[in-house]
Formats: sequence, C-alpha cells, structure tokens
Amino acid sequence: MKAKKVVIIIILLIFLAIIAVGALYAVKKLAPGFANEEISDMTNLVINGSNVTDYLEENNTKVYVKDNVTYLSLSDMQNFFDKYIYIDEKYGKVISTYNSNIVTLDINNGQMQLNDGNVSVVQTPLKVDDVLYIPFSQMEEAYDATCTYISETDTVIIDTEDRDKTFATLAKDTNLKSRTRNLSRTIAKLEENEEVMIVEQDDDWSEVRTSKGKIGYINNSAIGSKSEVKSTKTEEDKSDEKINMFWDYFYAEESIPDRTGQSFEGVNVVSPSFFILDSNGEIKTNIGYRGEAYINWAHSNGYEVWSMFSNDSLQQLTSQILNDYEARENLILNIVQKAKQYNLDGINIDFENMYMEDADVFSRFIIELEPRLKILGKTLSVDVTAPDGAESWSMCYDRNVIGDVADYIVFMAYDQYGEASTEPGTTSGYEWVKVNLDKFVETEEIEPEKIILGLPFYTRVWTTQNGNLVRTDVVAMKNVDTNIPAGVEKVWDEVTRQNYIKYDSNGYTREMWIEDIDSYKEKLQLINEYGLGGVANWCKDMEPEEIWSVINENL
Repeated sequence: MKAKKVVIIIILLIFLAIIAVGALYAVKKLAPGFANEEISDMTNLVINGSNVTDYLEENNTKVYVKDNVTYLSLSDMQNFFDKYIYIDEKYGKVISTYNSNIVTLDINNGQMQLNDGNVSVVQTPLKVDDVLYIPFSQMEEAYDATCTYISETDTVIIDTEDRDKTFATLAKDTNLKSRTRNLSRTIAKLEENEEVMIVEQDDDWSEVRTSKGKIGYINNSAIGSKSEVKSTKTEEDKSDEKINMFWDYFYAEESIPDRTGQSFEGVNVVSPSFFILDSNGEIKTNIGYRGEAYINWAHSNGYEVWSMFSNDSLQQLTSQILNDYEARENLILNIVQKAKQYNLDGINIDFENMYMEDADVFSRFIIELEPRLKILGKTLSVDVTAPDGAESWSMCYDRNVIGDVADYIVFMAYDQYGEASTEPGTTSGYEWVKVNLDKFVETEEIEPEKIILGLPFYTRVWTTQNGNLVRTDVVAMKNVDTNIPAGVEKVWDEVTRQNYIKYDSNGYTREMWIEDIDSYKEKLQLINEYGLGGVANWCKDMEPEEIWSVINENL
C-alpha cells in the first residue's frame, strides 16, 4: 500500500513539474521581456534614446570612464558619430569631421584644436588591447553633444543636439517595463514628478529613457506634462531649383572675358577657372581687377560663383600634397581664405590625372575641405569622370565618398572617345551616359539630387586613312554646320542619339558624331528622368545662342 502511495506521489510530482515547465515556457512566449536581458558586467552606453551596449559587446569594445573622463573607441566613434574619423600616423593625430566641425587631436600630448580656434589640452587617448580610445567627454563640443556618467547605474548617457527631444513629468508612481505589456519584467520603479525622455509613443504605451539611463516602457496614463527641446542643428533646405551652370575657362587673368551687359536665360551658377595649382604647390590666382569685375557681373545677374580649382593635371605634385596631412591642410586653408577674400559662393574642385593609389587621400582632401566651406555657407562641388576607364582618369576617385561628403558631385559625361583614343567615336553618346548614371546611382549609391550632369558644348571630327587614325580635332557646337561640306547627309544614330556623318576628302575619311540641339536635348532629359541636381556645361562660348532657352525649357 505504501509503495502504491509513493508511485502516486511521484506521478503527481512529475505532473506538477510538467505544468511548471509549460507555464515557464508560456511566460517566455507571452512575455519575452520577462527575463533579465541587460548587460550588467560592463559600463552601458546610451546615445539619445538607444542603449548601444550590445553593439560594443559584439565588436569587442567598451566605454571607459577614468578620472571623470569618458573614452570611446575609434571604431565606435566611426560608427556613432564620424564615419570618416582617422589616424594620421606620420603626425600622430586623430582627425575628425562632424557637421561643420573639424577637430584634430594629438595622440601624444592631448593637444586639441576645434576648427580654427585656440588649441586646448585634453587627456591623451588610451590604448587598451591595441584599441585606441578617444576622450570623448572632453571633445563633446566638437560633436555638439553632452556626455554624462551615472555611477549609480554605471551608464554613460550621450545626448546630441541634432534632434528634437520631448520630456515628460510623471503624473503618478509607475513601473518601467521591458515590453509593452503588464506581464513583462519591471526594469525600475519610477516616482511621481520624475522626469523621463520620451523616445517613442503610441496610443497606449511610451518608450522612455529615465534620468539614470534606463530605457523601457510605461503606460501613457502615467504621463503628465510635456516639454520639448528643439534641435540647435537644422539641415539647410536645398532649393528645388536645378543647377544650371557653365564653366568659364581661361588660363590667365588677361584672358578673363568681359561679360558686362550679358545674361543667359536660366543660368544660376558660373564656374570661372580662377584657381590653378602651380608647380610650387601654391594656388595660382587668376582674378585681379578683371576677375573682380567678373564676380560683380555674376552677382548682379543673380548667378552664384563657384570658382573652379584645377590641379593642372600635375600628377606627382598632387600626390605629394594629398599624402601629407600638413601640406593638405595648408592647401585647404588657402582655398578657404580665397573663397572668403573674393566673396565666392562655392568651390568646384577639378583634380584630374591622379594616381589610382591616391583615391583615398583625395577623398580625405574633400572630407577635410567640406566642413571649412560649410561653416561659411559655401557650396562644394567635385568633378569626376565615368566610373570605368584608365587608372589615372577614372579609377582615381572614390565616387561613393565624394558623393556622400560634397554638396554636389559633377559627372563629366564627355570624352567617351577623346584625344587619347585610338579609334573614332562619339564624345558623349546617350547610352554611354545613361549606363554610367546607373552606376553612379545604383553601384556608387549616390543620391541622384546630388549629381550634376556635365555635358559638352563640343564634339570631334575624326580623320582616318586606310583605317588608321590620323588626327582628331575639336569642333565647338556652334561651329558644327560650318564643318560639314555641302552634300554630306546627316544620319540619326539611335544608340548615341546623335546625328552622324562620314565622308571622304582628298584620300582621307572623316567622321563626326554631332553634338547639336537635338543630341543635347536627349541627354538633358536624363536629368529629369533620374531626378538629378542639374546640368553643367563645358565650356562657355562654344555653344549656340539658342541652347540657353533649350536648357531652361527642358530642365
């Protein structure tokens, strides 16, 4: 009889255990936030309304607090604040750009400079397991942020000024829950009149951050009065107006055209070639009184002046400057000084014939120039070629970075076949332009509205003999018809969407893929089709007069 009772008790215990396991499983299913999932063995990092400590753990980094200074790893700085922050090994500096700020930090002595201000001294970076940690809390001004350490919860809170924030005072005592349901873990008990920051809110629940850095959910019935803190950083709204620009090319001051009394329908930007890199690494300035008159003429017509700065294809010198931080910085400061001195509205960087290996340092040049111009309210545009081609012509640009950093990236959609070509071909065929625009948008992931399509006001006449190329000559668009002999018939080519001619003359064969109003309008339509930022034209005084009304009507 006793043995029977023992068996019954054992069966009952097994049954109860099964019920308990089932209940625990149900709780986990119905309330996934019931279990304690917090990371408690390291300092937590909360940025605005997000606890990002799990990200640190996954990437084997930490946030350190030492002598009241908060340190973040270089990689975490890249992820959360400035993806282009980097270390210059030669000079032992950390260089960071964020919004309109540029900060340099000497790794060895803690000297820090924000923009062009005075040098201050902060704690030197920490090195832990070969990972560099930056004294973020002493650099918070550069990141428009406030950094607070809460020792009670071992949590660092970073609030940035680039977003609006809503705070609420609690109307009653309440529990901070891990999920939007009552059957979930209580993270903390909150008291009446305690202030919380609202992260997100729906009809019944609010995700909030407490003053101690805890993030969870409270029922909206506990929400009392609210207050808002507006962001001090507002993105400048870009005009919906398309850029309609032309380059005005001249090599010396005495060649600057006198455009007094001239105006061009629809044009809103001009890019004169005022600045050229000279053989000493300095900026040769083609302005003088003629250039100042040109700037005054442009502004009086409502045109912005984005001065072109060319490296004059000085490959070796360009490489030397770009690869040396101090030389690069000196060049940047000179550009900015000239932009201020001559009241320019922007800078158009036109660096060509660079080493493929210098693509990254050219990007650094753009990254470090951009905040200097942005803080002055000046526009930065950068000219680049088609993505595929020769190393020193096409492979020397990181278009993704340039398109991300600069206000505009200008695709110079010409010289599909140029003076270096070994066979005749079009200067700017429609299909070629379209294929490369697809690469800009899809492969390089550049926002279409930041792309300006550069189109040619010229074409080429090709001369061959017995199938061998003899020469190629540039023909301005306005002079095309005078270069076509009587009786030569134009044939429309659907691939290039250009008129094409081919004829024999004195033992030579001549060919021309014609740039005219018809071909230009075909490419111009791509700006609207892709939603591009506008058009730029190379170069002024090669165009027929009626082109300006065509652009204005079709753009």
